[in-house]
Amino acid sequence: STLSTILQASEVHGGKANGLRRLIEGGFATPDGLVLSVEVVSGVLGGSEHLLAELDSWLARTGCAVAVRSSAIGEDGASMSFAGMFDSRLCVDPTIDNVLKAIDHVSASGSSQRVESYGGASRPRIPVVIQKMVSPIISGVSFTSAVGADGEKCCYSEWVEGLGEQLVSGRTTPSRIVIPWGSASIKLDRSAVSMFGRAVHNDDLGMLCDAVDRLCQIYEGNWDVVWSIDGEGSLWLLQLRPVTRPILVPSTETPFSHIAASPGVASGSAFLVNDDGYTSNLQEGDVLVAETTEVDFVPAMKRAAAIVTEQGGMLSHAAIV
Repeated sequence: STLSTILQASEVHGGKANGLRRLIEGGFATPDGLVLSVEVVSGVLGGSEHLLAELDSWLARTGCAVAVRSSAIGEDGASMSFAGMFDSRLCVDPTIDNVLKAIDHVSASGSSQRVESYGGASRPRIPVVIQKMVSPIISGVSFTSAVGADGEKCCYSEWVEGLGEQLVSGRTTPSRIVIPWGSASIKLDRSAVSMFGRAVHNDDLGMLCDAVDRLCQIYEGNWDVVWSIDGEGSLWLLQLRPVTRPILVPSTETPFSHIAASPGVASGSAFLVNDDGYTSNLQEGDVLVAETTEVDFVPAMKRAAAIVTEQGGMLSHAAIV
């Protein structure tokens, strides 16, 4: 066994690794990194001298903090996203000991109750991706295809300042961008952009539109894209997975204080989640009410008739799940 680059990713390296490989093959800027199959993870953690030497050498050449990310088989799939189900470790100091601890933690995160509740099967170890960290000014998530308030196809994005963890975790309410597709659905219509919250700089918006246009020209389908823009003004694409279900964008005609992350009508007794996050007593048909929705709530979410949160956006992990 040996360590593989992202461009060498195959089925054994899981969904996230292969999404990153497609981005690199498409010519998009994606942080350099390695992909570790379950077999290689076991070898690294088991003390394989040649694997540890390879990893140590790559970390020395990298010379910056790294992200250690999950890449389970089936993760980022066409029917199930597993969004936020597995763990990641960001801003890991690039010493061999720190990175090994992060690999161990992330690879073992497949054996959790939330994974079993969501995906139906727990797994003792999962593949791992290691990448150079991007130091972002802003970070966001874009769905290349959503249903606009007028029923027409649009691109819907949410973004926050700094790392995207605050967005995907649902711990903050992001700013939003709605861009309709042109009549031929070949390019986004940049003359009809709607923004809510803080506005994105025109140069940043232009780069994002260019990337979405090119992505949809290269790869057919509807895509969920994670991205960041760093202090030098470079756009980095950090994740690519299929959209598992279309989302409905709220009306842009008037300001709104609430958004519906998924359609439908429901009623039930309110179950208020306190600071301790205890949800075991939530009954079938209750409405889960919380400040934020943690992915550890998944077993309770499956019993709930509806979910209401104070913070978060339509593209947070919990909302996608």
